[in-house]
Amino acid sequence: MDGARQNLRAEIKGWNFDKVRKTTYRDWNEALSAVRIADADSPQKEVFYTSLYFAMLYPMLYSDVTGEYRSSDSKVYKGDFRYFAGVLSLWDTFRAQNPLIAILRPDVTRDLMKTMLEHYRHCGQLPIWTLAGVENMCMIGYHSMPLVADAYCKGIRGYDVEALYEAMKASANRDTFGYFLKAFRGTRYYKQYEYVPCDLEVTSVSKTLEYCYDDWCIAQMARMLGHRDDYDYYIGRAGWYKNLFDQNLNFMRGRNSDGSWRTPFDPFHSNHYRPDDDFCEGTSWQWTFFVPHDGKGLMNLFGGRDPFVAKLDSLFTVSSEIHGDNPAPDITGLIGQYAQGNEPGHHTPLHVQLCRTTVERAKTDQRRDLHAVRYFSRRDLRQRRYRSDVGVVRDEFDGVLSRYPRSGRLFYRNADFRGDVGKASERGVDDPGERRIARKLLYSVRNAEWRTVFEELAATRRPVRRQCDAGVRDGARTE
Repeated sequence: MDGARQNLRAEIKGWNFDKVRKTTYRDWNEALSAVRIADADSPQKEVFYTSLYFAMLYPMLYSDVTGEYRSSDSKVYKGDFRYFAGVLSLWDTFRAQNPLIAILRPDVTRDLMKTMLEHYRHCGQLPIWTLAGVENMCMIGYHSMPLVADAYCKGIRGYDVEALYEAMKASANRDTFGYFLKAFRGTRYYKQYEYVPCDLEVTSVSKTLEYCYDDWCIAQMARMLGHRDDYDYYIGRAGWYKNLFDQNLNFMRGRNSDGSWRTPFDPFHSNHYRPDDDFCEGTSWQWTFFVPHDGKGLMNLFGGRDPFVAKLDSLFTVSSEIHGDNPAPDITGLIGQYAQGNEPGHHTPLHVQLCRTTVERAKTDQRRDLHAVRYFSRRDLRQRRYRSDVGVVRDEFDGVLSRYPRSGRLFYRNADFRGDVGKASERGVDDPGERRIARKLLYSVRNAEWRTVFEELAATRRPVRRQCDAGVRDGARTE
């Protein structure tokens, strides 16, 4: 209680409602002014700053002004940093919200790195999904890995990086993390079979694909820190996603522990957390493209550029039907089988952008441009996601959906379509060409003004103070 009293005295120095309101307005206006919209009359201004407001609410502070916090072992500790483990919804936020905060608030990300290391010391596992400082094992993957790799790649320092790196490796190799909804969490079978067998765990395909991405992030940390053997090991694990790709059907699908495919197979099927559920909150259509770290490798599985692009096109044009008696209710905002309203497909437009700019620069494909870029970014986001009469539609997932402020601009820790996954590097970890992949920040930003602002943010490592007089909806609107 003493900490709560000191928080109150520090944050509200006088019981004056109007003064608190003005101070809050000033503080949020300053925070949101980290990014500016050059066109003050833009109809998307309110949408953008509403999105930015939601995205900046997390990670949630969970320490008192005294420095005390209750950690993952339910004991109280005291530190010299802000403890950001109130809510860490990493399955949601690792995709784009955390990388955005790393640009806008590197000071917050620095303390988040310290928070994660403290969590590991008291829990034995880097955070997966914390609530009120306690690990609850919600969702899948071990997504502290992309946060650490992204922060270090962006030059954020001031924490024990080698200790955090060792924690990454230890966390990725625990046989058992814990249980969520009576479902097993851990890498026991993943390491044994080089995929998660569908007869031993639910959401097996999704777990395999996300583990591979997380392992790629560990490999990038190994590369940046000069640990060649570790790099070779984890870049190999990052390629295990190939074990679940059926080249006869061109889909990711569940595989049993004896190596046989699960049958029958329906790429439109979802059976939310039931025994035959191979895809977490999604279908094979949505999860087949979850290889954000190895676009070239995924393309090769399809047989090359043309069949890959054709499949990517069809994602946005096939039926939006979801089959099964218990489909995941989270599969929303469907455009074909692309689900804008849920996380598993949010990286997919990046594949589209990479195909358009890296692979097919000289080719104009009107159908894909219509369905995969213009349609989802303008119609779906503006009309379905941000309705003027009700504000932001659907669950915000700790700000993750709001990092799509307008045109699908992504902040995703990602590789390019060169493909270095699944095999050891023939060059040293200090080779400039190798470092370039690890240090590459892919921003899918088509507007030059935005590109300039974000490059300035990345270069200075601190918010660019520009007045925006932002109007924020849903209970925090400024007048």
